[in-house]
Amino acid sequence: MSMVKIDPVGTGENGYAWRLLAAASDAAGIPVADFVIAHATRAATDVLADRRLFCLSTEQEDSLGALVAKPPRLPAGLASLLQTAGHGSGAHGFDDIETLASHHRCSAFDCGSLPTTTWLREQALAAARSGRNRVRVIRRGSGDDVAGYYALSSGSLVGDGGQTPVLIISRVGVDLADRHRGVGRVLVADALRQAAYAAGPAHTPILIIHVEDASAREWCRKLKIFSGSPSDPYHLLLRVCDLRLAIPS
Repeated sequence: MSMVKIDPVGTGENGYAWRLLAAASDAAGIPVADFVIAHATRAATDVLADRRLFCLSTEQEDSLGALVAKPPRLPAGLASLLQTAGHGSGAHGFDDIETLASHHRCSAFDCGSLPTTTWLREQALAAARSGRNRVRVIRRGSGDDVAGYYALSSGSLVGDGGQTPVLIISRVGVDLADRHRGVGRVLVADALRQAAYAAGPAHTPILIIHVEDASAREWCRKLKIFSGSPSDPYHLLLRVCDLRLAIPS
């Protein structure tokens, strides 16, 4: 591992980097160390959420293979989630979920996570238009203000035995003003339906939901749908064969 030493009084590239960080942190009104940690954490969160290729050790690959080989089983909370969420928005005071478009207002959206908030505001539309992600939003009332969103993409788990295609719910965010109103459940239910359709004839065996932190992991576990992943601590899994018991192809 290489380490870059920054000379705060130097005239080279590192000296410029230090002065730039010092000026930016001063403008933000926080110490340089806090500024660097905050922005590095945001970048790290984006890197983890944007991964599409996941390399497995032999042990992880064996664990995953054993999981996939088990007979289909309806997860305890799946039918309940799909029933309460319905096929529309399922949340009082919100419009139906729809694909993100240019008319949706995202500038005021704030889910409490800077990376998840910023991605919707600055990158989501371009990612959706490029086909890298399927981005779906739920609007507040009859207006265009976004109350919540999720992003769905595809990827692969790679081991000695080859590649296993997966679908990935890489981001889920609900505006702070709309917490505890059922929006998160509605978004996840819609993501599961979209994943069931997207898996289609390719027979993608696994759906991954990426969780940003321990709080998000605990919320997902309470749905009683997802199980732990042998591949990554930031992932929870749902087998598509189990999903199809509630959402036939």
